[in-house]
Formats: sequence, C-alpha cells, structure tokens
Amino acid sequence: MERTFLNNSVQTWLVAALVVALGWLLGRLVRFVLTRWVVKLTAATGTQLDDKILTRSARPVSLIVAFASVHVALAMLTVAEPTRHIIEGAVVAAIAITAAVIVMRSIDAVFEELMQPWAARQQPPLNPLVLDVGRIALKVVCGSFATVTVMQRAGFDVWSVITGLGIGGVAVALAAQQTLGNLFGSVQVMTDRPFAVGDSVQIDRFSGRVLSVGLRSTRLRRASGEVVVIPNKHVAETTIENFMAEQGQVREFTLALTYETTAERVQEAVALLRQIMSANPDIHPEVMVHFWSFDASSLQLRVIYRVPQADRYADVAHAVNLAILADFKQAGLTFAYPVQRVVLDAGAVAPPELRAS
Repeated sequence: MERTFLNNSVQTWLVAALVVALGWLLGRLVRFVLTRWVVKLTAATGTQLDDKILTRSARPVSLIVAFASVHVALAMLTVAEPTRHIIEGAVVAAIAITAAVIVMRSIDAVFEELMQPWAARQQPPLNPLVLDVGRIALKVVCGSFATVTVMQRAGFDVWSVITGLGIGGVAVALAAQQTLGNLFGSVQVMTDRPFAVGDSVQIDRFSGRVLSVGLRSTRLRRASGEVVVIPNKHVAETTIENFMAEQGQVREFTLALTYETTAERVQEAVALLRQIMSANPDIHPEVMVHFWSFDASSLQLRVIYRVPQADRYADVAHAVNLAILADFKQAGLTFAYPVQRVVLDAGAVAPPELRAS
C-alpha cells in the first residue's frame, strides 16, 4: 500500500479512485432522488414547469456531481503542474458545458409552459416564430458563456478572440445587411402585429390575403391568384392598410350622384342604400351611409359596412353592387361621371397679347 506509483502511493491512488466511484454513485443517487422523490413533491404544484425542469436536468446534475468528484480526487494526488492544469481545465470545461445544457433545457421548459400559452392568449395570437427567435437567442448566450469558460481554461486569450470576433462580426453584418434587415423586420412585424395570417391587407402597392409571415418575407395571395413575396424589411418600413375588423372584414366605398339630384332625392338614395344593406343577412346591422361631400362634378355618398364572415366578403360585395345598380335605376337615380362645363361670355374682351396673335 505504501509503494509509490507515479509520485503517489498505492493507498492514495485507491482513495482517489474510491472518491471517483463514490462521486459516480452519488450522482446516480441524486438522479434517483430527483426523478423519483422530488418529482412527486413538484407534482402537487399547479404547473408542469418544475416537473419538466427536474426531469430534463436530473441526468446533467448527476454528471456535475461525478465531474466534481474527479476534481476532488485530483486534489489528493501529486501530479505534475502541466498535467494537473490540463485535467482541471477539462473538468471545469465539462462542468461548464453540463451547466449550460441544464440552463438550455430549463429555457425550453419555460418557453413551452409559460411563453407559448401566453402568446396563444394574445389577440391576435403572437407568431410562434418570435418565441423561437427569443429562445434561440437565449440559448446562444448561454452557449457563449460556456464557450468562454472552456477557452479560458484552455489558455486562450479570450479578449483577443472576442475582439477578433467583433471585427469579423462587423464584416459579416455589412455583407449580410439585407438578410439581417429582413430578420429584424420580421421580428418587428411579429411583435407589432399589424396583421394576422388570413387578413386582407395592402402593403405598399400590393394587396391580398396574408398567407404566411416568415423570418425573411411575408406572402400575400392576390385576388387573381398570384402569390406576392414581400421582404420583411420592406414590410416594416412601409404603410400597411388592414381591411379586417376585429370580427370580419370592412368595406368602404363612395357613390357619385349628379348635381341635378335634389336634396329630397339624395335623402331617398341614402334610405335606399340602408335598405339594401339591412336586407342582406351577411352584413352586420351597424351600417354607415351618409351624404359625404361635394365633389368637382358629383354629390358623394359614403357607405361603410362590415361582413362578419370574411370568406363571404366577395360574394356580399357582388350582391350589394348588383342591388344598388338595379334599385337606383328603378328609382331613377342617376350616377355622375366626370364632367367639365365651359361657359362662353360673348361680352368678354380678350387680353391684348391674344388679340395681337
């Protein structure tokens, strides 16, 4: 037992091996306690978050205990300084990586149990891609801390590496500014939520129904069937008009009557429009019809109504237009078209420059 082997007695080697074995057994015991006993206590709580964190972290925690026993056993041995430095660095790196795994799994559990239900309760629901971006960002931060720890134990000059990465990051950002612009634009669109999938919108000069909102682009299907792909950078910077109300789709239009129409006939046209709207069961009862303005060549009637079932919007607009055309013709109400009237005054005298020409 007192014989020396690699600068340590056999007894010291046996004690160190015993510490490592006990550490491995203690890690197994910790895992057993967490998954069999502690999880029964957390099952009595009103959330599954603690259960998921425990079950996903039990094995990494047992590994940390085993790695810590290796560190304790190494302290008992007389080892050359370079060898000790390498082994201690490897142990610390393993513990850092395992701890990062625990944090990453906990982040996944928090997003599954807390963030996703919260996003689903929002009106309109928050796009799941926003949560994925946030979850990935947090996991990247945790992985970066673990990487820095490992590099420090390996003897690298971390600050020099970070400085180099910063310069390289600037170069990459300049080269991929369009991609990054679309990524940040998608996050802005998903968090601000100016529209939801299925809404009828107009983005700049493109109008249609929203098919999807991705990390790079937003897709619209136009009324003619084409699919328009708009980069999210452009979506975030331009004006967006959403035609969807909270419960359905809104339509607004104007009708032009000739200036020969009397006030009584204008009122008759307003009443006729309200009657057409109320007769259609697909239109919400709250309808706005008013004599709105005096145009250059017509009297403007403004109509606003809402269709609760958005998929019936086109059919309702078709029926309303036909009813207006038929009922106005039957009532003798004349639609106006652009007219310019020129009045010639026989007593007017032309300017001298025109008379000279």
